[in-house]
Formats: sequence, structure tokens, C-alpha cells
Amino acid sequence: MTTRYGRQPIRSLLSRRGWTVTRLALHLGMSARTLSRPLLGECAPSNVLREKLPDLLSTPLDQLFTPESLRGTFHEDHTRHDLLVPDQGSTPRVPASELSRAQLEKDS
Repeated sequence: MTTRYGRQPIRSLLSRRGWTVTRLALHLGMSARTLSRPLLGECAPSNVLREKLPDLLSTPLDQLFTPESLRGTFHEDHTRHDLLVPDQGSTPRVPASELSRAQLEKDS
């Protein structure tokens, strides 16, 4: 499966050290599910991960994540802001994949 930022180097590092995502998540005080998204390349790493992981793993940040993922912006609400494309007006257009959810929220 191809993800937005591809396979992240941190996955190999954890495997070599015998660490699981669950174990790392416990050390960071977050859920394994939340942690797995940036490790799988589905989203950019959060500021918390950027600050804590290099110290915890004694490894520079640029050896844990690809340059593309480090250039990405993490949004706490997990909204794919990069998918919102402005139309002719100033209001962003919602992608078709999000249309039903956005319409439901609007109609509520």
C-alpha cells in the first residue's frame, strides 16, 4: 500500500531495536493508533514527535522521517487541508471524497 509520504525510516530503526509501535507510544504517552499514522507515512509527524523522538531514540530527526514528511504540515484535527482547492471565489471547494460528510455537517 502506497501512503502519502511512503515508508518512513523510523520503522526500520524500531524493528532493528526490537521496539513495537505500542511500546514507543507508551513512552510518548499517546495511542499506538495515533503514532502509527506518521510512522506509516499517512501524515506528517506532529511537533511532539519532532521534539521527543530524536532524544528518545538517540537519532537525528532527518534519519527518522523522510524529507517529504518533514516538509508536511501536521493538523491536530487530521483534516486533509491540502486537498481543499479554492474555486473561483474565496471559499475552498471540498473534494468529492469529502462531499457527503461536508454536506451532512452543513445540513445539520
